[in-house]
Amino acid sequence: MSVVTSIKPVPRKRTLRRADLGWALLFLGPWIIGFFVFAAFPMMASLYFSMTDYKLDSNKPMQWVGLNNYIDIVGLEVKQLKTADQKPEEVLSPGYQDIGFKLAPTTIVGVKDPSF
Repeated sequence: MSVVTSIKPVPRKRTLRRADLGWALLFLGPWIIGFFVFAAFPMMASLYFSMTDYKLDSNKPMQWVGLNNYIDIVGLEVKQLKTADQKPEEVLSPGYQDIGFKLAPTTIVGVKDPSF
């Protein structure tokens, strides 16, 4: 006759990967927080502020201007033609030349520096 003994479930051991996860998060946590606080957030904030018109010496609220600040830096001028057969010289400001790049059939891009 056989005797049935109760089998105790063997407690599951934590794997090395799971045990090290806590230590990894403990040591990586400050680095991840520091990265977002000192690198990622300032980069995103400067990108946002570079696309606004904001003056520290006035009480005017910040105004969104998009890529116009970058267009001003490179000296580009984007204008709309009234008709498709209008000459670019009639629309562009004095000193600007048409570079032959059209964003749309009635939109031209002019540049101040011809070597651009």
